[in-house]
Amino acid sequence: MRIEFFRLVTLLRWFLWAIRSGKRRIGTKNIDLIHSGSHASDHLADGDIVLTFDDGPLRGRTDKISLILSTYGVRATFFVVGAKADASPDLVRRLFDQGHSLGAHCQNHVHLAELSLSDAKREIENGIQSLRRALQPRSLADPFFRPPYLEDTPEIAGYLKETRMVNWNSGWLFDDWTNISVSELVRSVIARAERERKGIVILHDIWRVTCKALPLILEELDRRGFRFVQFRSGTQTRPAEFAGQASRPHDVFAQAKASPSCRSIPSPL
Repeated sequence: MRIEFFRLVTLLRWFLWAIRSGKRRIGTKNIDLIHSGSHASDHLADGDIVLTFDDGPLRGRTDKISLILSTYGVRATFFVVGAKADASPDLVRRLFDQGHSLGAHCQNHVHLAELSLSDAKREIENGIQSLRRALQPRSLADPFFRPPYLEDTPEIAGYLKETRMVNWNSGWLFDDWTNISVSELVRSVIARAERERKGIVILHDIWRVTCKALPLILEELDRRGFRFVQFRSGTQTRPAEFAGQASRPHDVFAQAKASPSCRSIPSPL
């Protein structure tokens, strides 16, 4: 009971911060991915930034991240660990209902390259099934997968291609799981963005430093003229319409079209 009260107080504090901050809603540009065959970064224009978060959900951290994103009107992609989705399915559903894209991140965050192909497939499939269970009665809207540590093998990549899963095995990986300071994390993200001008940011929604750095990252990237982009398979904004259709992943990634900016579309808490 005391734990639930503490969680409620924490969320209330963040909600009041969101109201008091009065921050300008930055918004997100959507790119609908139709077929498989290319990489996400192929569809990015100069100044486009894709925000992604790995290793959650974790109560007290993932919910803070989602509140910050909602405050700024930014949507991201979360790669969910299956065991954690089993433990906190309500957080997974909250992310989905806020319009974020969701992908699988294995069942137990293992080194896939160190497993046999059959064991690696089992880890991947179990993680996908846990994500689907957490989303019920919603559907798994996006057939996205990211291997832990960005490690895979040609055999694993071939398996993902055969099952029409999009393999997010690259991006800008930052050290937010280490003993890094907020200012160091912000500086490293901004420096990488300025150097490469477009790309996929990989952060982790389970660490305190990420929660503290995220508002500064969003504001500074926006100030410098970068745009936030969300990849989806065309179903994310209409979850109810696609409920129950997750048994076979959608075919995505050979053709993309940018929809209008969603700066004026609210993300409900």
